[in-house]
Amino acid sequence: LGLEAQVVTARAEEAGREAVNAARQKAQEALREVDRQADEQIAADTERIRAETKAAMDELKARAETRLDAAAQKIVEKAPFTVVGIKKRFDAETSYREVPKFWDEWMADRKGLKGMFGLCTDMDGKTFDYWIADLYLPWEDIPQGCCTYQIPGGLWALFRCVGPLPDSMQKVNTQIWSEWLPALQGYRIAGDYSLEFYTPPAKNPADTVSYICIPLKKV
Repeated sequence: LGLEAQVVTARAEEAGREAVNAARQKAQEALREVDRQADEQIAADTERIRAETKAAMDELKARAETRLDAAAQKIVEKAPFTVVGIKKRFDAETSYREVPKFWDEWMADRKGLKGMFGLCTDMDGKTFDYWIADLYLPWEDIPQGCCTYQIPGGLWALFRCVGPLPDSMQKVNTQIWSEWLPALQGYRIAGDYSLEFYTPPAKNPADTVSYICIPLKKV
């Protein structure tokens, strides 16, 4: 009986050890799974934070590039001048999409124009005429399909736009009308027109410079 008891005890101990080992192995596998899931979550969180940080930095950079401050605008006085060009009526709400199409149409038939200016006239808050124009020289013939527009002399606020067109111009234009003009003191808009001035395009579109000109009058 003593031998049988010893055998039973040995078997029980062996079974206990096996159970402990099995439990230990399951615990280790569970820990490895937890570690794996934690690593995956950390990697996903890291990628998300990296993407969110990049998006935030890109937005800050874009705002800095087009922010209007004292260095970005100046007020100058110009004599009257006349432009010659073609025009088309646009809806203000869709103009950011439709005006670039007008420029594309003009590229197919320039009518002898260089495209020095973009001119907004007869603005009523909802619609306006948009011109693609050059400086008018009285001794030259007016190209077929073109007409002239005389721009009064006076004060102009000049805003510098840097970057690919039309995005750089549209960003600054939005800020002029939504931020700068509502906060303007000592001046008011002098007429129902505004002017865009285009310099020759740079080799790198990011370096292209253009200007928005807003007519002003002292109050």
